Amino acid sequence: PGAQFNKHTKKKLWIYFLIKGIHMNNQFDAIIFDGGGRNDDGTLGILAKQRLDKVIELYKLGEAKKIISVGGHWGTYGPKTKYYEITGAIKRKEYLIEKSVKEEDIILAEEGGDTICGAFATRKKVREYNFKHLLLVTNDEHLPRCLWDFKRIYGDNYIIEGRGVPSNGLVNVDEEMEYWTVAQYFFKDFPKVILDPDLNT
Repeated sequence: PGAQFNKHTKKKLWIYFLIKGIHMNNQFDAIIFDGGGRNDDGTLGILAKQRLDKVIELYKLGEAKKIISVGGHWGTYGPKTKYYEITGAIKRKEYLIEKSVKEEDIILAEEGGDTICGAFATRKKVREYNFKHLLLVTNDEHLPRCLWDFKRIYGDNYIIEGRGVPSNGLVNVDEEMEYWTVAQYFFKDFPKVILDPDLNT
């Protein structure tokens, strides 16, 4: 009876871990995320904080030991793009540390200003550290496109899984579908393994 009890107890605990999303022994090599933008004064925007809070939650659950903090000097591309003295990666690192993430667990990828550039920027660090299994965090509505972009840019040698966080209506689903279609068309003639672009130009 004792052995039977232990068997059922372990099964219940395993189901609990699965439901809660808790994974033993650091399932992922690192958590990566899409930046989420910044305000005109350089502070992090609401989307950025939503994503970072999810990253912190997963980190504290033991999903991964490392977090790659992404973002260069420029904001998201477009007519209102802005140059910031402090990189987005540094600003996000400061936020992570304020929320009790260990500084030594944060890897800086100080390039990129949009989803595609962020994928290339984090891929450099992933290669440098020889990571293979990544957990990608972004908003729910943005996750399908973001996951597709990262998988296309990273290539077949990496396993990337996604976790979403609600945007509370801040992300437009129709726009996301349109951007996703554009990205698929843009990359259709690229080779299977895409070379690193110059993200500083």
